[in-house]
Amino acid sequence: MFGAALPLWGSAGKDPRGGFHEELDLAGRPAASPFKRIRVTCRQTYVFAHAYELGWEPGLELSAHGAALLAETWRGPVDGWPRRLTPEHAVLDPTLDLYDLAFVLLAWAWRYRVAKEETALEGAKRVVEVVRGQLRAPHGGYWHARPATGPR
Repeated sequence: MFGAALPLWGSAGKDPRGGFHEELDLAGRPAASPFKRIRVTCRQTYVFAHAYELGWEPGLELSAHGAALLAETWRGPVDGWPRRLTPEHAVLDPTLDLYDLAFVLLAWAWRYRVAKEETALEGAKRVVEVVRGQLRAPHGGYWHARPATGPR
């Protein structure tokens, strides 16, 4: 993990425009993807924060890189974070998705855990606000997405 996977994803996987690349090809280069899922950046933000906690020093800066994209793509308490972006970070799919928001919360929580930044704590609070305010179902529980489509 520390000798190969983290260094690869921390270099080739890091998108200089913000966040992380959707995938790498078999040669370890960023694959051409027409979109960027917000949950990928969240997962990588978590992984790098956790790696930092385990002693991998570059993880702190890399988790900050992911958190910066989360801060950039916040669309307010009604719209939260989009499901997918273009590679340049324009909103491609504005769906508010509970599964994705779980990863946004994970990313903010781990960023706060390792960096103790107030912005990370505020980000986590925003996730809870969006879920409670926008995805609460009228008869209990939560909708899987807004707009809700199909069973889940």
